[in-house]
Amino acid sequence: NAQAGDQFTLGTLPGSITGVVSGNTVTLSGAGTQAQYAAALQQVFFSNTGDNPSAVDRVIEVTVKDASGNDSNTATTTVSVTPVNDAPLGIDNTVTTSAGNAYTVVLADFKYSDAENHALSNVTITSLPGVGSLKLNGVNVTVGQTISVANINAGQLKYTPSGTTTASFGFRVQDVGGTAGGGVNTDPVANTLTINVLASPAAPVVAGTDTLTYTENDAATAVSPTISVSDADNSTLTKATVSIGTGFVTGQDVLSFTND
Repeated sequence: NAQAGDQFTLGTLPGSITGVVSGNTVTLSGAGTQAQYAAALQQVFFSNTGDNPSAVDRVIEVTVKDASGNDSNTATTTVSVTPVNDAPLGIDNTVTTSAGNAYTVVLADFKYSDAENHALSNVTITSLPGVGSLKLNGVNVTVGQTISVANINAGQLKYTPSGTTTASFGFRVQDVGGTAGGGVNTDPVANTLTINVLASPAAPVVAGTDTLTYTENDAATAVSPTISVSDADNSTLTKATVSIGTGFVTGQDVLSFTND
């Protein structure tokens, strides 16, 4: 019942006994005394090379053959494998926000990899942004502060930029795997979350104030013949609305337009 990552290795074999490891089987051969073969069998070692080994017990079977060709009974050794948690490994990341708007830091911003695919439990802040402010539920975050996944998922971790200056802060991730058996649940190395800040989009501007004199029975007259529209960072507009704000008379006043 070998599992992924299981392997046999051989130590020093006595006398003329030689050994071959082929997959999950070790074959010893060559003439030797009972004591030499017992010593040779004690030089067969088990290990697992995986970072997330199966905890299934392995049953190792041992048989020997004598010079007359007789096979022995089967002896067994049960190997109990205890997995231990491997530290998650954080990954630097960059996000983008607009000037003047607080950015809500989400859990997905804290990139990481983990051998056991454990979920994160906490994030520890290792350095603060040089500009702007990083707050948890409205209170300034401090270096070394541990922030729970629950707080992050509640939208409580926010960065407020200063102008359009790019900022960053350091973090270390912690997973739910625990530390039993010598496991490690926190990345020993800090990573960086960079926040690029873009200028806020400029709103379009409507310029021109007109006074329209309309006499009863006149033809339809342009409402704002001198009006102009501009937008500092967008050459395309998608909508315009014209309405009579005050003084509207139902059944008499009419706004109309002509398509080009």
